[in-house]
Amino acid sequence: MEKEPPIFSKIHKGEQLSDEKIAEGFETGEMDEGRGIRRKKYQTEKGIFYYVDRSLANEYEAKRVMEIYQTLQKAGLPTVDFAKIIRKRVNGEIKLFLAMEDLTENGKYSISEVYEKTPEFISISANPSALQEEMVRALAIMHNNRIIDFHPGLSFALRTQTRKEDKRVIAVDFRIIDYPNLTKGGLPKGWDGEFDFESECSSDLNRLLRGIVFEESQRERLENLYRQIREGEEKEFAAKEQNQL
Repeated sequence: MEKEPPIFSKIHKGEQLSDEKIAEGFETGEMDEGRGIRRKKYQTEKGIFYYVDRSLANEYEAKRVMEIYQTLQKAGLPTVDFAKIIRKRVNGEIKLFLAMEDLTENGKYSISEVYEKTPEFISISANPSALQEEMVRALAIMHNNRIIDFHPGLSFALRTQTRKEDKRVIAVDFRIIDYPNLTKGGLPKGWDGEFDFESECSSDLNRLLRGIVFEESQRERLENLYRQIREGEEKEFAAKEQNQL
């Protein structure tokens, strides 16, 4: 059963207890004057509530981002539990923000974008092969829904924790995040350049493999899995229980 999304007009009536920057926003790093992605903490009638938000450029971007998010959710892909567009007055102007679930659960987890150092985090996870395969399946199904990542990074993130006994960072699970960096079918309005969907898909796959493969022998198995799912035209993601990963 899906959770009811929060009603931010009620949340914002409560006392704001904190507002901290927790990450840079890939697309809006310069546009939002370094505001980045921020975690908010409010005291509400029902208790403490956390969420994160990032700025959006305009109504077009807000509509585009929500269409991407809803497509991912409909496909059953691992996303944040909620994402909503909210409007706030900043320096006398109405600004648009994407408000989302706090995946860190107020610091219980850290969020690591998939990149060159994350294979080590996966290698010591509870079930590395299963986590790798689920991430490749998710990417293939995202591509079968005509969604690709048009930024240099990849909007896949690992939730991680630091082991007490040896202080090593270990992957727990993953999510697809940073929806403004995704696009469906072609480049967003205002972006110039050549666009070839399958070339973009190959680029996404290569970036993902660089961030999850810790033994070169794993690459062929994962590439074959990706091709199998793409050729089968699967568009829905049936996730395994997270504690099995």
